[in-house]
Formats: sequence, C-alpha cells, structure tokens
Amino acid sequence: MRYCGCVVSHVGNVRERNEDNACLDGHYRKNVDLLSWKYECESSDSILAAVFDGLGGEMNGDVASKIAAEKLAFISGDDFTQKVYRYIEETNREIALYDIHNYMGTTFAAFYTKDEQYYFYNVGDSRVYMLRDGVLEQMTQDHNPVRRMQKEGILTKEQADRHPQRNALSRFLGLKDQGMVINPECYAVEGISAKQGDRILLCTDGLSELVSDEDMAHILSYGNSNNETVEMLLNAALDAGGKDNITVVLIDVN
Repeated sequence: MRYCGCVVSHVGNVRERNEDNACLDGHYRKNVDLLSWKYECESSDSILAAVFDGLGGEMNGDVASKIAAEKLAFISGDDFTQKVYRYIEETNREIALYDIHNYMGTTFAAFYTKDEQYYFYNVGDSRVYMLRDGVLEQMTQDHNPVRRMQKEGILTKEQADRHPQRNALSRFLGLKDQGMVINPECYAVEGISAKQGDRILLCTDGLSELVSDEDMAHILSYGNSNNETVEMLLNAALDAGGKDNITVVLIDVN
C-alpha cells in the first residue's frame, strides 16, 4: 500500500488567530502566528496524522495545540500503537500544568496505519472519517454531550446548533479540576484492515460543524487528488461562513 497525505490549516473568516494545529509525517505548524499552513507527504510503510483544536475562548489555545502537535512529531515513525496512551497522559499533564491559574486545552484526533492495519484515536470532538466504497463513516466519537444527544435523536440539529452548551467538551487534553490533573479516556478503534481506494479524513469542527457529512462524502467521492480535495473541503467551510479555524488532513490509500 502507498499512503499519500495532505494537510491544510486555515484561520477561517472570523477568528484573528489560528488555534488549530496538525501533525502529518512528523511535520506540524511550528509558527503559531501563521494563519494558514499546508504540507504534503507520501509513504509506502506507515503514516501518522493528527489534528488538534485549541479550546476556543480559553487562554493559550494555540499553545496547547502546538504542544500536542510537537510531542506527537517527536514519536512519529515509532510504533504509535505502543505509545498512544502514554502520549495522551504525558501531553494532558504538560498542558494542564502549563498555566496552573488558567484553563487551556486542545482536542486530539489521530489516524495511524502500519502493516496494512488502521488505528483511530480521539479525545474531544475533532473527527476522523473513512470513505470506503462511497460510504463515509465517522471512526471517532465526539466527547460533546450536546452533539451526542443530537446523534441519538434527543435533539434536532437546529436545537443542538442553538444549545448554549453546544461547544462544551467532556474530554480534552489539558483536563484538570481545581488544579488536579485528570487523565482523559481516549476513544479507540484498532485493527481495521486497509483497502486500496480508501480515503481517510481528519478534521477539526471548523469543517464538520459547517459542512454536512453528506456534502463531505460528495466532495470526497469526486475522485480528485488529495491536494485538490482538501482545498475543496476548505472552500466549502469558508463558503458556509468560516466561523472557526479549519484544519483538514486527507490520506489516500493506493
């Protein structure tokens, strides 16, 4: 199998800073003052990708997402399945203790492949999807009570979109309570067999809140290159208002 990856991160139409970050093949956005960033890579063995969304409205969200991306870049190339839980514990603690007087944090959603097996991990509401045979499936779980109620049919999308707690997270990296560090539980799906033609999409909620799963599946199914496709997804979010930072990673399996 060959894996072709492309990442784009954009500040959007409203925010003044880009508090998202991403890591692809050991590369991440080192300069948090950059409003946009793009990178492409190819690999014939394994690939590790992740997206991070610094918590909006909290102090140092861009710092938190950079810490998480930088620590992941250091272990890129190793067997991530053996290190993911230690990575989460250590990164959570470093972010939580970075500023003991204020809360700061970041989401985490990752995809790793090795020996033609897929592994998906997340903490928070950034997502990883898999498009296989024209069907788009979310492989991660939102740690967001309001969005979970929407998915379960308790709330309509319109009700969820207006809910005052719609952006509240029950888990993220940097979690603490009254100064005590709390290690967040990671959601994981492991050991899915790779298939030629699969497309793996990672994104922050700057994309998933503005572009429906149906529209994302339609764009992914066009068959364009991953470079062209991430631009189409980014433009779809910008055209829908671009009210948040937008980060998209697309990995094609050939």
